[in-house]
Amino acid sequence: MTNLSGKHVSFWVDSTLSTSYPSLENEVAVDVIIIGGGIVGLTAATLLKRAGKTVAVIESRQIVSGVSGHTTAKITSLHQLIYADLIKEIGEQKARLYAESNQAGIERVAAFVEEEQIDCDFSRQSAYTFAEPEDELEKIQDEVAAALKLGLPASFVKETSLPFAIAGAIKLDN
Repeated sequence: MTNLSGKHVSFWVDSTLSTSYPSLENEVAVDVIIIGGGIVGLTAATLLKRAGKTVAVIESRQIVSGVSGHTTAKITSLHQLIYADLIKEIGEQKARLYAESNQAGIERVAAFVEEEQIDCDFSRQSAYTFAEPEDELEKIQDEVAAALKLGLPASFVKETSLPFAIAGAIKLDN
């Protein structure tokens, strides 16, 4: 068990053994080069490798120590209040593609956990974005309507497990 000493360091970075890979010194011929060794880059590399491609992952620092290393480890299609704005700004079709892509990403991670039998405490939970003051409630309701229009498993709730009262929240299942 890692003792987090009050340092401002990500739990994932602090509790994971560091890795060291050699710098690229010679030319290498591959089908695809992935720039960035975070979860997205490594996922893309894994899928391309499974498809029979030769792949190189190029990372300027240490694998999964950037954005991925400083994440909350929550995967979700709920990113604050975005869907109502996406529909207005880029249209329903592109907003749906964004929503479907996020859902596909969640399913890809779940499949990796199962396929590779990864012991990572993966579980499906509900995600929430809430409004505490009553005057922000309309934004939440607009987001629920937009998410439902895009086919997301959304609902409007007035209660969560938060230790304080809320005016309402969008809840995304699983």
